[in-house]
Amino acid sequence: MLRLRPHRSDVLLAAGVVVFTQLEVWLEGLHPLWVSAPLTLVQALSLLWRRSAPLGAVVVMMGLLPVQVLAGVPLSEPVFPLLLTMLGLYGVAAHAALRRAIVGLALPLLAMWGTLAGEVAKGKRSKGDVLFITVLTLAPWLVGRAMRGQVGETRRAERERTLAVAAERARIARELHDVIAHSVSVMVVQAGAAEQMLTFDPSRVAEPLLAIQQTGRRALVEMTRLVGMLREDGDELGLDPQPGLEDVDELIENVRRAGLAIDYVVDGNPRPLSLGADLSGYRVVQEALTNALKHAPGSNAAVSLRYTDEVLEIEVSDCGTGAPGTAPSSGHGLAGLGERIAVFGGTFHAGARPEGGFTVRARLPLERQA
Repeated sequence: MLRLRPHRSDVLLAAGVVVFTQLEVWLEGLHPLWVSAPLTLVQALSLLWRRSAPLGAVVVMMGLLPVQVLAGVPLSEPVFPLLLTMLGLYGVAAHAALRRAIVGLALPLLAMWGTLAGEVAKGKRSKGDVLFITVLTLAPWLVGRAMRGQVGETRRAERERTLAVAAERARIARELHDVIAHSVSVMVVQAGAAEQMLTFDPSRVAEPLLAIQQTGRRALVEMTRLVGMLREDGDELGLDPQPGLEDVDELIENVRRAGLAIDYVVDGNPRPLSLGADLSGYRVVQEALTNALKHAPGSNAAVSLRYTDEVLEIEVSDCGTGAPGTAPSSGHGLAGLGERIAVFGGTFHAGARPEGGFTVRARLPLERQA
């Protein structure tokens, strides 16, 4: 379908070509002006639809050139025929499907070869001129096809990243839902304990009440993060507690049994994080080790948790030679990890190491001490 409103860059390009071609027509005196001026104007304006109708734009630009020649307009000296040809061929190569792009290339080539054949027969052109003009014609078409492939790959990667982020946000929403549900169930149990203590030992009732207060405050923090995250599935309510950083020891042992040697270091005094941030820290280690196990089997990995006064720094690195940065088998890649950490006000980075291997780093803010 023809796009009625051209792209802004095409409007600017067409305007510049209109000015250039009209100046050349009038300054060079390409008579008859009543033919050359309006036809070059139409040719330049066809660039407005070089994205939505690239083959049509080429047909207009190339089709009007022989009309001008038949009307007696001299086109051997001016620059605009070559300029229009190069712009048209680049546009049809970059914005049309392969079959239509080939048709868009064949039309001007056949027309050009037919014209040049007559000039060669008359001695006005040499075979070297034909070869040079052919190469000059092919060049913008080849560049356009190359750019189409690169742009397509970029868009495909962006779509994949968007899907990964959306999937990770859905996963975060599900996990926060389960964290909050677990917190509420714990509060119910603690409230029951407080009720029992009121009967048997009223002096100790403050302990479960304080625990209820703390659990409720942390659950409310997670609730604010959950608001706005749409849960797309109908999973049943999860009452089991989600894993956290205290479960990293067990995770590492499982990965070691799978064949990956791991050095594990905890630096500083462990400090509490919010429930969701604690879960996300665990996910960072889990996803990074999954990648290492998949892409660097049999190599060595290192996991470091460093607690400072304000943040937890997580680093997972491996010395493998496999393709780093590929999404793990669970389908959640590095883009999803970055989204997960950003939800909790942290930072995330992943990349190849100069000495070989891959490193994942994350920083998560710690809870302020009361």
